[in-house]
Amino acid sequence: MKKLIAIFTLCLLSSFAFSAGPAASIEQLDWMTGNWAGNLGPNQLEENWIASEGNTLMAAVRMTGGDATSMFEMITIEEVDNSLVLHIQQ
Repeated sequence: MKKLIAIFTLCLLSSFAFSAGPAASIEQLDWMTGNWAGNLGPNQLEENWIASEGNTLMAAVRMTGGDATSMFEMITIEEVDNSLVLHIQQ
């Protein structure tokens, strides 16, 4: 009987793991548009988010400190099949 309960519980929990979450749209991230900056230790981190267009939101990120750029990356978030996909390129 304990085995049957354990198998039932496992099946029930695994069904939740594979269920789809709520639909997401790129417009839900429009609040991110703009220029964001802050200190990260001795460095300055800047993110410049461009308004969404064509189901894509995009940003350029730069970290500077000591008169040098120590990191930069491009970020895109795109809406695909009612979900959001994050792409980061350094």
